[in-house]
Amino acid sequence: MKINATLIFVLLLMIISSLFTGASIKGWVFLYEFELELFEPLVPNGQYAFALVTILVVISHLVVLLLPLLTKNRNFNKLLIVAPIVFVGCFSIVSGLVFLLLIPFIFFWLIALLVDRLTTPS
Repeated sequence: MKINATLIFVLLLMIISSLFTGASIKGWVFLYEFELELFEPLVPNGQYAFALVTILVVISHLVVLLLPLLTKNRNFNKLLIVAPIVFVGCFSIVSGLVFLLLIPFIFFWLIALLVDRLTTPS
């Protein structure tokens, strides 16, 4: 099976944008900091729904980080669609303003979907 270098390159850009997209708010703030710091005081307050969303964000982000390694997996197309939707959706539930930081991620994700659709044989 041929390795699609364009798809892997776009997936790597998607990963970089999921980690290092940031904003200058009293110094630079990056997405991975939101993922690690926003979700600290969850379960002690009895907010189990919020804890579940946090777990979904972390798991979907791990799947997004592994996507370039899973290109030969038979479930790759499903993972390419579902994991970013869960990642963006759960992050947006936690903090709506973080959605603005996810716009580059969404852009690269749509490009990855297009490249995958054009290169996958029917």
